[in-house]
Amino acid sequence: GIAILTTNLRANLDDAFLRRLDVIVDFPMPEEADRLRLWERHLPPTSSLRAFAKGGARTPLVVRQI
Repeated sequence: GIAILTTNLRANLDDAFLRRLDVIVDFPMPEEADRLRLWERHLPPTSSLRAFAKGGARTPLVVRQI
């Protein structure tokens, strides 16, 4: 079977566990321009959060930290 695992704490994973994985894909933290595009893509044009998106893009935080 196939299992898809995700974490943002890869350093906390045990080496023995990592050896059992066939593929590991690393997604780096997006840059400011990329974060802004992500916010704008997922917020409707009429959303009151659009103004927040510009400020949110300047902050290198992930959504759960905001």
